[in-house]
Amino acid sequence: MSASDLRAKMKQMMLQSEDSESSNSNKDRFWNITVDSQGNGSATIRFLPGKDLSKLPYVTTYNHWFTHKVTGKTYEAMSSSTWKGMDQDPIGQFNAWLWKNGHEDVVRGQKRQTRLYANILVVNDPAKPENNGKVFIYKFGTKILEMIKAQLSPIDDEDVPVNVFDLFEGKNFRLKASMVAGYRNYDKSSFSDKITAVAETDEEVEEIYSRVYDLEEMFLDKSKNKSDEEKLKLMVSVFGRDPLFLEWMAAAGHSLPEKTTTAKKKDDDEELPWETEAAPTPKAKPKADVPKPKQTAEADSSVDDILASLGL
Repeated sequence: MSASDLRAKMKQMMLQSEDSESSNSNKDRFWNITVDSQGNGSATIRFLPGKDLSKLPYVTTYNHWFTHKVTGKTYEAMSSSTWKGMDQDPIGQFNAWLWKNGHEDVVRGQKRQTRLYANILVVNDPAKPENNGKVFIYKFGTKILEMIKAQLSPIDDEDVPVNVFDLFEGKNFRLKASMVAGYRNYDKSSFSDKITAVAETDEEVEEIYSRVYDLEEMFLDKSKNKSDEEKLKLMVSVFGRDPLFLEWMAAAGHSLPEKTTTAKKKDDDEELPWETEAAPTPKAKPKADVPKPKQTAEADSSVDDILASLGL
């Protein structure tokens, strides 16, 4: 192997190492509650303000993630509705068309999902005490967001509004997970009644806040959003020749995907519903009429001469 090849190989190894470290680093940024075999778990966390104090302390993203029941292929992409002012992307347009035409059940299976992200300080993680005192990113859903909003703007007039993200006058959050009807549930979670600072001294507060992540940079970078063309191409791959999808494509003025020829199926291969129509039996081609030779006057006289010579 030449020196130039060695240099190229070393550079490739370095890039792979950097990618691996970056991937592991990203995973290490996130925290989630640890549950037992029954799906139960608990921990105490503290929501922290964002990097930019003039903006919301959490970010909201909208995603579409589902697997087509027939093709078995998965669609996963951020929704353009994550960013204000952007046009609805193709999957959103398809869902709107489905809903308008009475296919609400299909829409429910591929509707957009809400994901929220915030910086947190782990106060007490019984399952993994090594996380205590560390700052992480926590992904949560609308149920916990409702609990946060109830603290910021309580329904009862007697309750005092509390900014739970406040570094000096906030509240710890007691997170409790359990399994309800086969799904993880956080209804038993609650905020502490006591208002406290995130740490005992101002220096400690500053040090904790210095470790928060820039959530907008991580989750709201528009360059990470697929173009409409890329999303439509992904939809064609996922939905295939699904009749409803083809009908919407035609109604929306998109070019219909070409019907591809597939390899011959084995006896145990499952056919797609729209592939089960029997192929039309080819019609037999009519036999061409064989023209009969025409007899000319010359031919007729020749025959007469032969018969005469034979005495017939």
